[in-house]
Amino acid sequence: MLDWKYRGIARIAAIGECMIERRLDASQGAAPAFSGDTLNTLTYMARLLERERAQLFYVTALGEDADSAAMLAAWEAEGINCRYVRRFPNKLPGSYSIDTDAQGERRFSYARSRAAARELFRDGYAEPLADNLKGFTLLYVSGISVAILPPDSRETLLSLLQTLRRAGVIIVYDPNYRPALWTSAGEARDWAERVYRVTDVALPGFEEEKAMFNDAAPAWACARLLGLGVAEVIMKNGLSPCTVASGADIASFPVKTVGEVVDTTAAGDSFNAAYLAARLCGYDTASAVQAGQSLAARVIQHPGAIIPRDATPSLSQLKTKN
Repeated sequence: MLDWKYRGIARIAAIGECMIERRLDASQGAAPAFSGDTLNTLTYMARLLERERAQLFYVTALGEDADSAAMLAAWEAEGINCRYVRRFPNKLPGSYSIDTDAQGERRFSYARSRAAARELFRDGYAEPLADNLKGFTLLYVSGISVAILPPDSRETLLSLLQTLRRAGVIIVYDPNYRPALWTSAGEARDWAERVYRVTDVALPGFEEEKAMFNDAAPAWACARLLGLGVAEVIMKNGLSPCTVASGADIASFPVKTVGEVVDTTAAGDSFNAAYLAARLCGYDTASAVQAGQSLAARVIQHPGAIIPRDATPSLSQLKTKN
């Protein structure tokens, strides 16, 4: 059983990539937005957790251009500490175009050729980063965090996760499988399994697990991950029940129907944020799942990954603590 208790201020970090989001429909207007799976989760956690109880840090790399400066300003405005954001000249943030259909489902087109985040671990950066993060409460990464890196940097990230886990940092992983980022499903599967072996809390989607591992049912996927050493598995499954497994315990939680779905972007990311924030605040798994589902339901009724701050409910509004 994973011990979620912490003393003093919780320090939370996410490693990943934020991109410039350019929408092809009229829902956003002319101004681009900034989003990325790990940044989305970190942003919603920053909104849900009280500042005096948690400090949140983003670990990534940017260029020295105007878009990079605007990203930093936006993150800091959300209460995210940018101390571990590296800056590289002649590099840029990645970008993507997004379009949604009548059901809110998304289509993406990416541009990452000069993305600074790919360079995060160059020049031996992992060693001082590990020293800085060893006293943290939780570190969050995703399959995209791994996929965008060159092969040697993937190995560096894996070693960093192993080091921090041994130091007592809770390692949280959402595989967030994106086929276009991998040379094959086999490569994605191999790396997902390697990261799972150093993971404490897994937040996968069943369809992605099925695509990589050919699991017949969510319970089978949960059992496989527990067998790899994961302490707590939260298996999202779209509109089907969410399955949670820890040790010998397994439970399913139905998803409430949402009236109008505008945009499913960041549905899983926001679920993850509320689940983790709730667990850090002492909620049991059932209450944390309800918090995650409630926030995701709110997010998908707005366009874009990050909804307006005044539309984001408090953690107490998402679920009453048990």
